Amino acid sequence: MLNLLNPFLFNHYMKKVFLTTLKIAGGLYILICIVLFFFQERLIFFPEKLPKGYKFDFHQKFVEIGIKTRDNKLLSGVLFPADSSKGLIFYLHGNAGSIRSWGKVAKTYTDLDYDVFMLDYRGHGKSGGSINGESLFFEDIQTVYEELEKKYREE
Repeated sequence: MLNLLNPFLFNHYMKKVFLTTLKIAGGLYILICIVLFFFQERLIFFPEKLPKGYKFDFHQKFVEIGIKTRDNKLLSGVLFPADSSKGLIFYLHGNAGSIRSWGKVAKTYTDLDYDVFMLDYRGHGKSGGSINGESLFFEDIQTVYEELEKKYREE
């Protein structure tokens, strides 16, 4: 039987308990970090998927635009033209939902005479594919930006 009244044995025992607890906590921390790394897109993005034939119903003019990515996925976007356009606002909605729920924001800007283009990211709305990395996400945004530059001047 362990004599915990002996100060040397008690300190040695407590040191072993502390180190074992530290190892378990460290292992759990590393495991959680690994899981978060591999599932981060699922934890960050909460897409609303719409069928390809879905018809948007906004209370203002709009035009659906499809833009092909470099890997041949079709991204879905909606352009809300203003009556007298001063320029374009390239509106990237939040991490959840789709243009169906975010489209109502466009009226604020079209009332100020700006066209508004909203994009559904991969896996959101009618856009194909799925987000599987930050670099692909940024590449898609850049591809859409370059497509919009063909119609709108950058300044």
